[in-house]
Order: sequence, then structure tokens, then C-alpha cells
Amino acid sequence: MIAGNGSIVLKLLSRKGVPNSLIKPICTLKKFTCLAYLRKPKPGLKVMDHSNGEMPQIEDLDLKATSLLKDWKEVSIPVPWGTIAGKAWGNPCGYPVLGLHGWQDNAGTFDRLAPLLPDKFYFLAVDLPGHGLSSHYPPGMTYAFQDMLLHVKFIFNHLQWKKCSLVGHSMGGAVSMMFGALMPTLVDKIISIDLVKPMGYDTKIHPDKTLRAISSYFDILKKTEGKPPCYTYDEAKRRLLVANAGSITPESADVLMVRGTRKTEEGLYYFSRDLRQTIPGLVSVNNDSLKELLSRIRVPFMIIKGTQGPLYEPEELYNDFINTYNESSPRFEYVKVDGTHHLHLNTPERVASHIIRFLDAPPLAGL
Repeated sequence: MIAGNGSIVLKLLSRKGVPNSLIKPICTLKKFTCLAYLRKPKPGLKVMDHSNGEMPQIEDLDLKATSLLKDWKEVSIPVPWGTIAGKAWGNPCGYPVLGLHGWQDNAGTFDRLAPLLPDKFYFLAVDLPGHGLSSHYPPGMTYAFQDMLLHVKFIFNHLQWKKCSLVGHSMGGAVSMMFGALMPTLVDKIISIDLVKPMGYDTKIHPDKTLRAISSYFDILKKTEGKPPCYTYDEAKRRLLVANAGSITPESADVLMVRGTRKTEEGLYYFSRDLRQTIPGLVSVNNDSLKELLSRIRVPFMIIKGTQGPLYEPEELYNDFINTYNESSPRFEYVKVDGTHHLHLNTPERVASHIIRFLDAPPLAGL
């Protein structure tokens, strides 16, 4: 499998008879409009403004000459119910960075971003349980959002990591925030892509939401008893594009389908994710509880927000949480970048420079 951009270059060189192993498409880093700012700037911390379209300079790194065909290795982490699958790029002895994907996606969401990172980082993207190539929960069990905090700890324990940085997209960003707030001694930096905060719920709607979750559980359980629906590749791809409502490109859909679908003996495809992932959580967290938890983030924290990404909750609520992050985190950055909810997958060159700069910054004193 070859992960990365440059599909046009790849096809042209392939026609010339050049082996895939020798083809190294080059990423052209274009200017784009973005804005990075800090609320209530802290002493000694520079406020960045790239709204003029100029890219931030990164010393000793040249993204324009970065090969997108870096080698990667499949990883399997044992857990009591099976395995957590993943793929890793970079030096295994380098500093660990854990990539966490969004809801119903998989580790492939980082296929185009991870190769842009320097080899001094060991970037491990995992399929969270019930997604991609990872094991599903045992029959009859349900998934809870809070379970993913345990999944991350399983990964830490197996790999014997003492500390790492977390890069999460959407749902993975929420997990990164919460894990970093709860276990700051294990995390040195947090990056959330297109998610400002985990979803919070009004306590008044919690009883009705729980009732719907119970009903949904039994409806979904019946659907899992039979064989999953199968489609031609093109039809499965079309369904994935429609479900993501313009957030992913056709090329990005192909990337996600590598780990997100299985092929039958008849040549048809079915989605490999566990349908039980669609069951609403039986237990919800309100925004007051979330704010108390996330106010405990004590490490550098960056949010990269796509300009075309969705707003799941009122902007006033987002601003309130952003102020909380700026007060609690020793270095908080909020960066706006042109792109959809899946901007890291569709246009990774637009976010790579920010991620590299943030990860490359020396650790703050006392952390």
C-alpha cells in the first residue's frame, strides 16, 4: 500500500515503468489564509498572525521536498477482547506521537499527514476499537465514549511509553483533550483537529436521551444478527461520500476505505466498522462537568479549526471553552485553516506546518 498525495505524479511515473518503490512525489506547499491567535496573551508568548497568507517559517524543515511515500508498518496491540490495530511512521526510537481518528473513520485518516512529519517523531495512528482493522467488542456489549480513555491507556501500557504527544481529529480530539486533562504526566502536548470541545448535553434532556439509547440498542442489535449489507466498490464509496456530506474528497474516500471496508468472495464490499458505534451513549456529560475537566489541561494545547468545518454547538459556548483553555494551558493556540472537517486528510500540507512547529517546540520548563 502506498499512502500519500501525488496521485497524478504517481500515475505518470508508473506509466514510464518506474517501480513504485522509487517514486517519490513531492508536496508543493501552497500559500493559504490562516489565522492563529491567543486569547489573553501570556507574558513571553508571541501572538501569531498569518492572515496575510504567508506560511510560518520552520527551521531545518523543507516541506516542499518531503517525500510522501515514507515506509510505514502495521502495528497490533493486544487487549482483552482482541487487538487494537494501527500503522506507524518514522523512527521507532523517536519521540512518540499518537494519532486518534474521528467517529466511524480509521487510522487511514492520517495517511497523508503522517508522512509529512520528520522522522524524529514516531507517529502511531490506531484504529479505535470497533473501527478499521481493530477488534469489535464482544457480542451484546455497547461502546461508551469514556471507554476510549481506557483504550489509550492500553496502548501506553503495551508500548511502555512514559510520555507522548496526542494528535486527534474530531472524536479523537475529544479523547486527546480528556486524556491529557486526566493524565498530564503522560502527555506533553495536545493537538485537536477541527474540534473545539467534546459534545456536552443539557441535564434536562439526559433522561430522554438515555431512553432513546436503550431503544436504539435493541434496534441495532437486531441488525447485527445478520450479514452486513454489501455493495460494489463504487456504491460503497458513494455512500461514504454522502454520509460525510462534502467533508471528504473522492480521493480521501479511497484512503478511508482501505481499512474501513472488507471484500467478500463475490467481489463486493461491506463496511467493517461496528454498527454498535451508532448507538447513543447511555451516559452523557454536561458542559459544566466538561469545563471542570478540561480546565485541568496543563500542557501546551493547539486547536486547528477548518473554516468550513461544522459547529456542533453555539459559538458562544466554544468561546467560553477557548477562554478556559487559554487560562489553564501554559501555551494555547487556536489556528484557523481553510478546509473542511477532514482538512488534514484532504489538504494535509495546510496543517502540517502548524503541527510540526508545535510538536517541534521545546518543552516548557516544569513540564
